[in-house]
Amino acid sequence: MGPVTGFILGSLCTRLYIYPFSDDYPEYGPSDPRWLGAWWLGMVLISFFLFIASLIMFGFPSRLSKVKTSTKVVAAPRPHIRDFPIALKRLLKNRILVLRTFSSVFHLLPISGLYTFLPKYLESQFRLAAHEANMVAGIAGILVMGLGIFGSGMWIRRREPSARNVAAWVAFSALCYASGMFALMFVGCEADDFNVPSNMK
Repeated sequence: MGPVTGFILGSLCTRLYIYPFSDDYPEYGPSDPRWLGAWWLGMVLISFFLFIASLIMFGFPSRLSKVKTSTKVVAAPRPHIRDFPIALKRLLKNRILVLRTFSSVFHLLPISGLYTFLPKYLESQFRLAAHEANMVAGIAGILVMGLGIFGSGMWIRRREPSARNVAAWVAFSALCYASGMFALMFVGCEADDFNVPSNMK
């Protein structure tokens, strides 16, 4: 919910003028490309809530009280740099871990770039105002991803499927995701016509 809240907060803040307490407002509104929203206001609000949370964390004791247990704790051997190649070799032999790592990397590569610049992409391709683009990016983009993760987790918890069925579900989800990303390449509005001087053609 963090990124979703951030996009929605950014949408609300950019509706306001960059100097929200000034009486010298421009004649145009937030839908005009010349509009400068109060992008900094969200950082001030988040900083205030972080400060409140830090004060609450200061209320915790410096040390937790010791709880007496009858379980005997066996000290693990101290790791050494010479054990790193052996541990790395053991991890690389785990095919499920290696393939799952590749899957995560290939999923995060487009997401990290797409959702970073998604509001600006929506502004340029669909001529949305800054606050509208932030709202769409937060609700229609990241919130849907969060619902998918939460729904899949609930399905796995209730149904307790086999590892093969989980892998098939992940493959099907990845196929739908890739198809949607591919279709997004062909969705957009016509580009604006610009008057180019004859000496620059």
